[in-house]
This record gives sequence, structure tokens and C-alpha cells, in this order.
Amino acid sequence: MTTKQTSINKKKKSVSGTKEWAKYNENLISGCSHDCRYCYAKQMAIRFRRTTASSWEQEIISVLKITRPFKKKEGRIMFPTTHDITPDNLDFCMAFLGNILESGNEVLVVSKPHIECIQTICKRFQEYKTYAG
Repeated sequence: MTTKQTSINKKKKSVSGTKEWAKYNENLISGCSHDCRYCYAKQMAIRFRRTTASSWEQEIISVLKITRPFKKKEGRIMFPTTHDITPDNLDFCMAFLGNILESGNEVLVVSKPHIECIQTICKRFQEYKTYAG
């Protein structure tokens, strides 16, 4: 194989999973109160013995992540990817999301929407909002 062919093959490397939308993933919570039947995050956490099926619904918030400054990263950050933003954890998620945004990061918020959570996020972080297009 020539050097040119090697370069072409490297360029064709496919991107899959969440890397299609963001370079980084951030999460604040272990577990998720939604406890969706087909949740990949739940299955992975059980597989790697970070939780059990019966304890997944109990959300454990990483308070340390909220209190420490967040660094600027080159590339979009997807938040959250292994839990949802719910009325019960909204204040914690707002604080963490604020840290990420205030550091100059671009964030893609991904969650099963509770309308009151989405409205609160949009109102509070209006100044960071951009439109794809």
C-alpha cells in the first residue's frame, strides 16, 4: 500500500456513536430516575458493575463536579449522556451546565424533556444560545 493510499484510508475512518454529535460527553449523575426499559447507560453500568438493576433509579449526584471549575475544551460537549434532566435534579444540572458554558464551551443538551426543565434551561442560558443552520 502506498503512502497516498494509507492517507486516504485514514480519512475514511467512520465516526459512530455520540462522536457524531459531540467530541466529549459529560455527566453529573450516576443512575436515572426514568429507569427506561431499554437504556444503554443502565445496561452498561450493570455490565461493568457500577450499579444493579434495582439501584439504577437512585440518582447519585457528583457534587464535586459542580463545585470545581470546568476547563475549556476544543469541540462540542454532550450533556448528559447517561442520565436525564428532571425536576428533581434540575438545580444541580443547571449549576453544572453553567460551569461548562461559562468556561466558553459549546454544549449539546440531550435529555428526555420535562417542559419545565427545558423552559428553565432556555431562559437561564439564553445568552449562550446559537442556532445551527
